[in-house]
Amino acid sequence: GRSILMTDGILMARHRHGFDVEDSLVPGVPDTFNIDVGSTANVFAPGHQLRVILSSSNYPRFEKNPNTGAPFQRNDPSFVTATQQIYRSTSLPSHLILPTYPGIPGVEEHKLSQPVVCVLGIFPNPFHDRVSIQFSIENNAENMELKIYDATGRVVREFKHLISQQIFWDGIDDSNRKLPSGVYFLRLKAEGYTATEKLLLIR
Repeated sequence: GRSILMTDGILMARHRHGFDVEDSLVPGVPDTFNIDVGSTANVFAPGHQLRVILSSSNYPRFEKNPNTGAPFQRNDPSFVTATQQIYRSTSLPSHLILPTYPGIPGVEEHKLSQPVVCVLGIFPNPFHDRVSIQFSIENNAENMELKIYDATGRVVREFKHLISQQIFWDGIDDSNRKLPSGVYFLRLKAEGYTATEKLLLIR
């Protein structure tokens, strides 16, 4: 019957690629935010549930964002109401990464039966002409495939039956056409397990 705040985090949209870069959102175009909610520790007993709350503001804990795109200033009197849309589709899977600590005395351990696929590195990101995509595989995963989606959710490039743990992509689609600048999503799949990462192409 209770809801207890465990931890929180915040990210200004214009600085989602780093504090040294300003990149405004495009209305109606999906984008990705990696929000670090800090670290904490808690034992979740049977019956406990997790709640994730997403909000445009947490004032007065954090300064209000006027949502105008203008240079940021404290207590800005001009503001625009922001409307958020959270995507939960197969190609745009919003998710919470929650590390767990195994081997706690008195707690039954459950070993992974599925292969673990983890995208380790995308370099450089953003990229101009060529990008290196590295990933790791455990439990002898087979039938791995990588699909690259554009911001509308359309598959633009597909790599099947992957053997190597590193591939290179030159920003070309399956029709051998050079893709335009924009946000793309990588979806790596192996025997029912998927991992998704964001990639930015700048021509």
